[in-house]
Amino acid sequence: MQRDQIVAIVLTGLTLAWLLVNTGLLFNGSNSCVVIGGFAAAFWLCAVSLYVAADALLYGSFAKRTDETKSSSKDLRGSILCCCCSTVTCCTEKIVVYFPAGYYAFFAILQLASTISFAIAWRWNALICSIALTALLVFAFLVHLSKARKVYPDSSQADSTPPAKEHDAEMAEVSATDENNPTATTATTDDIAPASGATKCCSTFRTTLSVVAGFVMVGLFAGSVQEASGYLQYPANGTWITITHNRTPAGCTITQHILTQCAEPENYNSSLPTFWSEVGGGGHSMSDLWGLRDEIVNTHGRRYCSYDMPGTGWSSPIVNGAGDLSGARDFEYITDLVMDALGETGRYVLMGSMDGAYNRAAKFAIDRPEHAVAVVPVTIFNDEFLLYRDFNNITTDEMIEYGVSQLSGRYGFGHLIMLFGTSFGLISVFTPASSSYQPQDKAQESIFLNLQTEKQWATNCDYIRHQMTRPIDKWIAEPYIVSKASELGANGIPVLDFFLERNSSQLAQQCLNSRWELDSSECAFSNWTYAQNLALNEELTRRVNDAAGDNSSSIIMCGAECADTTNAFLLNQDDHIAWFARTMIQALDDLQL
Repeated sequence: MQRDQIVAIVLTGLTLAWLLVNTGLLFNGSNSCVVIGGFAAAFWLCAVSLYVAADALLYGSFAKRTDETKSSSKDLRGSILCCCCSTVTCCTEKIVVYFPAGYYAFFAILQLASTISFAIAWRWNALICSIALTALLVFAFLVHLSKARKVYPDSSQADSTPPAKEHDAEMAEVSATDENNPTATTATTDDIAPASGATKCCSTFRTTLSVVAGFVMVGLFAGSVQEASGYLQYPANGTWITITHNRTPAGCTITQHILTQCAEPENYNSSLPTFWSEVGGGGHSMSDLWGLRDEIVNTHGRRYCSYDMPGTGWSSPIVNGAGDLSGARDFEYITDLVMDALGETGRYVLMGSMDGAYNRAAKFAIDRPEHAVAVVPVTIFNDEFLLYRDFNNITTDEMIEYGVSQLSGRYGFGHLIMLFGTSFGLISVFTPASSSYQPQDKAQESIFLNLQTEKQWATNCDYIRHQMTRPIDKWIAEPYIVSKASELGANGIPVLDFFLERNSSQLAQQCLNSRWELDSSECAFSNWTYAQNLALNEELTRRVNDAAGDNSSSIIMCGAECADTTNAFLLNQDDHIAWFARTMIQALDDLQL
């Protein structure tokens, strides 16, 4: 076995192993210290690397072509994009010889540009794979260029005229006698027999693969540039902090960089509590509430702080398996670490919006009651599958089976978005900026941070994976904030619970908006769900008040201001921002907080 064959085997084996590793990280995840981000692009990069190693190097080092008179290495004729013809006359030999080198050189340069874009966008997993692919493409270029120069040693030949037959015969003779240089060969048109049906089929398959690999590399370039340009266009605005902790599924210690924002008006009254906003995580960054921030600071003269949860916005990626984001487990909760790193010591009104963020707000209030003035959750929900179980009167096992089937579809859709939407830059075409977002001049930036980065979708997928793999007791548990309501009341921390008001006519209109018949099971389930969620919010405030021995906690219903039935639950966003801020601050003033 020749040295080039051994090298080809080793490189192909390594790229195959690396592809399998990234495939496992992309689709399965793990409760380990592997950070999420870039695995979809890394999957494509590893797949292309496997093609380059297997075809350009492995196949090229072993392939032999046999004509009617003798056996020799004539792989050059079957090289990329000149393979489909029944005879070599359809493509001059010099083009056949030199085209592969140009192919790999072009994509090596393109991949180098992608590598720079991956670095700008902090896509470290993709960056490592991109560097490896660039090196492999350069290596393939050098190998094919070396072959071409042995066939055409005079590089000054610019025309496509094949070399003289005397030179051909000399090169063929050298090839036949030099066993240690199997690639140093050439063939004239007379030497090469017409391709057989099997050879033509194999060559067509190789041509198809080379075209597909080329499109994938172009797509990855477009996707990397799209994401990198977004980060360059919308630079981080705020204060960076670094936290080191072991709140991970595997208990290992990690360091994360978190982007925080605190805004206050001029001549701010520091005796007033700070509004601390916990925002989502599964699919939302703090940019969702920039409109609320501006309203609280500029209109009401209050101080406002928030941060991007790991895996969202500008902050570091999350760790695989930490995607619950509910605050019910230690490794989903870093609020206290963020505040300590910022040096924050003041009193807080703890707001929680979307993806269970109100659970993190409640946990901080319970752990550090001396710093909590009030907790303001926005629209607390029952678990959707628990509601499905109770409405359809099925068993818990049947509910879990149904839930896993539903979540599997969402999980698969999320990976499709990563594999094709974010990796190839297509996601920006299907996610235009919202015309109702406030402030409107930040609408495109918000949509980029929330929907157009692979990191954000990877966080979404990990969140869904956690839901699918949670133990039975988590499927049937009530929300953390409700389960801990008595502790909030015992510590004298009131809850101002915002919820959407809907009468029977509005509920009926919501069914019609969803194209459901009013007597359909879907409409009945929707109406029943609203009633159950309202009852859950009422139970929360009742428990807090019972433990506190007063009526300071209450549900604040959004009625006339939220009459638009096409807008479901965005009580502190878009057109509802002014009402929400005004009502919340008035409720706090009424309680003299």
